[in-house]
Amino acid sequence: MRKATTPKSSSLILHTDESNAKRPPFKLEEAVICLVKFGPSGLTQPEAHAIYGESCLHTVASTLQNNYGIQLMRKQEPRVNKYRMPFTRYWLADGKAEVLAVCLLNHMRFKRGMAPIKPGQYHVLTNQAA
Repeated sequence: MRKATTPKSSSLILHTDESNAKRPPFKLEEAVICLVKFGPSGLTQPEAHAIYGESCLHTVASTLQNNYGIQLMRKQEPRVNKYRMPFTRYWLADGKAEVLAVCLLNHMRFKRGMAPIKPGQYHVLTNQAA
């Protein structure tokens, strides 16, 4: 006897729940989420490591600028941390960079089967960077 065939689900269906994603977030996606959510206050290496385990924030910043055209501002932090070494704080340069970052974020979310995020609706970003 043959089993009844079940209808196959469309791969174009986007889910809004993180638990329904095809895979966990990309590391670059985590970095972009942090940069978008933290806004002008930005992000340093120790903060990125504490939030999502990033060990080379300078490489991520370079990748975002060189490969995706997302301009980041940089500022050297003073040596008043427990590491006794200066760190660079990175943040999105302007509104254009924010739009490009959200577009990249939506592209990565689409690849994982997640719903896109509209500019200004960053409160729905609910992963480790939240």
